[in-house]
Amino acid sequence: MNLAPRITNLARRPRGFVLVLALFVIVLLTALLVRFNYAARVNLESSAGFLDSQQALQAARSGLQVALAALTRNPDPQANPLLANLLRGARLHLPDVACNLLLSPENGKLNVNRLTTPAGAIDRPAVERLLRLIDLYNSRRTGPALSYECVPALIDWTDPDDQPTVLPFVQQTNRGAESDYYQRLQPPYRCANQPLSHLNELLLVKGITSQAFLGPDRPAVVPPADSRFTALAAGPNTAPYPAPAPNGPFALRDCLTVYGDGRINLNAAPAPLRLALHQDLTPTAVQAILARRQQRPFAAAAELLNVPGVTADVAAALAGVLTIGAADPHYTVLAQGCAAGAAVTITAVIRLRTSGQPPQILWYQES
Repeated sequence: MNLAPRITNLARRPRGFVLVLALFVIVLLTALLVRFNYAARVNLESSAGFLDSQQALQAARSGLQVALAALTRNPDPQANPLLANLLRGARLHLPDVACNLLLSPENGKLNVNRLTTPAGAIDRPAVERLLRLIDLYNSRRTGPALSYECVPALIDWTDPDDQPTVLPFVQQTNRGAESDYYQRLQPPYRCANQPLSHLNELLLVKGITSQAFLGPDRPAVVPPADSRFTALAAGPNTAPYPAPAPNGPFALRDCLTVYGDGRINLNAAPAPLRLALHQDLTPTAVQAILARRQQRPFAAAAELLNVPGVTADVAAALAGVLTIGAADPHYTVLAQGCAAGAAVTITAVIRLRTSGQPPQILWYQES
């Protein structure tokens, strides 16, 4: 009996099975290698993005330290060129990164915590300045109008009682809101019944819209493709946070504050707030104030009387409102760090202290 063919067939089967098994292992290893390569690339890109964001963050932190050093050296911009540059907006160049810096004095703005007197009565001149600012915003807005109701609601947010405020000298939407209104919202929350600790709290107050508070979109600072920032270094030293056009839309946050004694620095007030200071201040007079301030800062609020277009009645009415300094100076610092693929912005509120103490950071946010 011949068994050779059968033995041959039996011998071939294992070799065919091994070949199939080897091909399967090769395909499996190829798939694993492709997946590993993809994961490695994703991790590499994530690492590069993390490195860029960390470099941008450190650049922004460096910019904040520059602002602190400038304020510590001398808070008078006339004697401190670095501080003067930061008040206009400056761009700092560092190896592989850049930092955009803007310093804004808070005492040039309207304090929304000071709409009532220490005795709790409504401070009508301060309220009317805010109402005129709302009128000006609505005349230049690009979105929905802002209602007057936010003003009595703001007073209710900062006063200690639970009685809604009614402004008798406002004809429409003159009633505020207390906790019974906010408790019906989703999610519900209570009226603070105390002064605002930071301006962002305004977004919780009835009638204050995010569009009115934040204003029109400002151009984003986009880092160039070259991580060495050669193109940026060659360009002009432009302000990183450009101010709104003189007659264009603006943000309420640029004109309002929660710091200071309520008096407004004539040398630091933004253009929209200057127009809202008094009902008889014309745009021509406001432009004359700006031209005079650019020529040389006001040495005393009484010099306002020497500006063309400013009447004696207006100057007298603003005598107790305007100042040229601050007993308790506060500044907001915007520091934007840019790396090759990332940008990080630090916003900080700084309070200057006397007796040789370093500036105090009251509020800090990274975004």
